Amino acid sequence: MSALSEIAMSEKRFWTKGRLARICVCLLIGFFLALFIAHYADRTKTTSITRGDFPAFYAAAVLAKYDAKNLYDASAQQKIENHYWPSLSGSYYFFSYPPYVAVILSPLAKLNAHQAKAVYFAIMFVALIASTYLVSSPQLNFTRAPFVTFTVFLFFGPVLSGLAAGQNITLSMLCYVGFLYFWSLDSKRGSILAGLCLGLWMFKPHFALLPLFFSLLSRRRASIALGAMIPAIFYYALAASLSGFYWPVSWLNAVSDFAAKDYIANRHQMVSLFSIIDIFVTSIGFESDFHSFLKILSAVMALLLVALVGKLVLRANGLEAGRERSEREMDIACLLGPAVVILSPHVLYYDLGLCLIPLSRSVDLRDDRNINLLILLWALMLTLSMTREFFSIQPMFLFGLGSFIFLCKRAYRKRFNS
Repeated sequence: MSALSEIAMSEKRFWTKGRLARICVCLLIGFFLALFIAHYADRTKTTSITRGDFPAFYAAAVLAKYDAKNLYDASAQQKIENHYWPSLSGSYYFFSYPPYVAVILSPLAKLNAHQAKAVYFAIMFVALIASTYLVSSPQLNFTRAPFVTFTVFLFFGPVLSGLAAGQNITLSMLCYVGFLYFWSLDSKRGSILAGLCLGLWMFKPHFALLPLFFSLLSRRRASIALGAMIPAIFYYALAASLSGFYWPVSWLNAVSDFAAKDYIANRHQMVSLFSIIDIFVTSIGFESDFHSFLKILSAVMALLLVALVGKLVLRANGLEAGRERSEREMDIACLLGPAVVILSPHVLYYDLGLCLIPLSRSVDLRDDRNINLLILLWALMLTLSMTREFFSIQPMFLFGLGSFIFLCKRAYRKRFNS
């Protein structure tokens, strides 16, 4: 296509670069104004901006610094959280992350609760900026519109809700896109650094282990394992300094007690395959025997999806070095984010942000029809995020499942068309 033809086509577009940029600027100004107003207008400290889920992280920081032996003591967490957020009225958010996360958070204990929330928010916001930077870098080149992509990421309902509430979805996004970035280098050094990103992602072990498993099936398994071991050993040492060498025992006991209670309280916000099937059969009221059968069926479905991705990994191992193999491996790596969302045992709606990274590779923002569909979908996801409490079965699950199916079809179509 000639330069004149490209200019003519760009003049016919409604969503020109300039118009998109101006809208993004307006949205970001509105976002920061809303943050400012919400922070100073909320005198009772009950909203996501001033409280959200952050009390659990702040309580862990305080306990890690001053009372490590009671890190997973529910009454100790409750006391700290209600002291700084009286609006909790006796309720509390349980900190269930591994002890090394509490050690990393412990410097926040030197700040008051609201200063700590602001610092934590700033770190997560920077993580989103860094994720966008890597997605649009020349190495990955998933998108050529970094500013627009950043705005799209930020205003994706689940990410916006998670960021405001003090969750760490943007940090998970950064670890995932870091893995993709270094994976794309297709070198021993790149593979070690990709493994390093997966190791850093072990602050959420149930998220990092699935990509690590598939990576260990690949031809780069040794380098990936070496890279992942570095932060894993460091994390283990941090946790041991706080809770002793056998800390996994106390942590797993705490997590097992918490998981059942959290599932009851938050299952309407969960979007994994197992959660959705379990909630569906429970709400219908099937007999216990049939319920058990469906749980087994959902586990079999999950194993089949794992086998599907594993088959792609093993097929790519047999290809000769070159552009085709690199593209195939990137297709597979892009499947891992949505795979984490639908296959991990504990996934909430804000974790759908992991799907944005690989989808940015497939959505062309130079096409008006794509942008129109994106706006409609984003409006729907924002609405569902704000009204999520009204659903017993979370419809946002379809976004994660749809992302996985879309990317899986793309990977298989390339395989069969080559």
